[in-house]
Amino acid sequence: PTFAEDAASTGDLLVEAAKNGDRAAVRALLQKGDQGIGAVVLRAGLHRLGYGLTPGGDYDAETETTVRAFQRHWRPDRIDGVADGETRARLVGLLQLASVESVTGVLD
Repeated sequence: PTFAEDAASTGDLLVEAAKNGDRAAVRALLQKGDQGIGAVVLRAGLHRLGYGLTPGGDYDAETETTVRAFQRHWRPDRIDGVADGETRARLVGLLQLASVESVTGVLD
């Protein structure tokens, strides 16, 4: 699948989780120790942006470290390794931008 298809499927997973009532996936905060589709989608999104994180799995120490790296670059006002609503919104926005670029070639 293309990057755009992968990014779209990541969003689809989150929407499906919300429909199925998976609170961990849709709550405003994800942190070390969390499991489920929310952690899987977060890891997949970070992986798609080029962070050295294997897609799938739980919100473990590696995820926390990667979220800190993401925050250091994209949200430097609070670097805590917790994927709160703002961190996740910035991740989704970057995935959408990257998806548009790969489909349209706008920034090529």
